[in-house]
Amino acid sequence: MSVKRFTLPIMVLTALMLAGCSGLPFFFRSYTVEVVTSADAARTAQLVSSYRAEKGLGAVREDAALNQVAAAWARRQAAAGDIFHGDFSARMAKTDVSGAVENLAAGVAGPEQALKVWRESAEHNRNMLRPDMTRVGVAYARSPQSRYKHYWVMVLGK
Repeated sequence: MSVKRFTLPIMVLTALMLAGCSGLPFFFRSYTVEVVTSADAARTAQLVSSYRAEKGLGAVREDAALNQVAAAWARRQAAAGDIFHGDFSARMAKTDVSGAVENLAAGVAGPEQALKVWRESAEHNRNMLRPDMTRVGVAYARSPQSRYKHYWVMVLGK
């Protein structure tokens, strides 16, 4: 009887392990994260503000609290070796920011390349061009052994 009790959980675990295209599903993987930084946040805020100005919109300013939210999520994605939004609302509930949106990018090494990815995506571009956005936080994480190696998170809010 004890063998039958463990058969289903073992089958489920085996199926989950086989389901991941790159081996284990992201929630079972853990990669070494070498860098997590918001050093490019000011530069990215300038790039986003310039882009918004081209469209007749106001600038966004770098926000330390949003940088922290972005850094924590960039680290988590780099460690998992995948990109996913997760429970963004729960992460933002810990801040005083309202109406926040999130842009993710992976596989690009610099802020200019991340901005290009976001501009070319209709949904991410719409986030950057929302007129009510005034604050931005950005973080980058690097995990050389992971699938994408480079992970960017930008959080915009008001």
